Amino acid sequence: MIKKLIKIPTNDSKIYLQILSIMNFIVDVTPQEKEVLAELIRMNNDYDVLDEEKRSKFIMSTSSRKEMRDNIKVGDVQFNSLLSRLKKKNLFGKPLLSNDGVLNSELLYKPDEEGYEMYSLLRK
Repeated sequence: MIKKLIKIPTNDSKIYLQILSIMNFIVDVTPQEKEVLAELIRMNNDYDVLDEEKRSKFIMSTSSRKEMRDNIKVGDVQFNSLLSRLKKKNLFGKPLLSNDGVLNSELLYKPDEEGYEMYSLLRK
């Protein structure tokens, strides 16, 4: 087996989108859905001190949704439509986003100050 480390320059605002782009063959979302999902993951990590139920309620609150819409530059109706589409998509047999706004546990990754490592094992 060969281990290969590829360093990709990033920052706090785009790392979630980059990771989802790498994972898109598994997640299978449109570019706009990916942006919404990246914002949901970012906010989930920003407010990880709250328990899951309170965190999802806060993230789905009017003010948080407005913040996400402003970050990805989409309107209210379009944003709600994208959320609805994410709730209908599955990852490993579970919804990407529950009706209560809880993210699929497979999307709960949290980069640290050094970034995020994904491993690919190649066989010769």
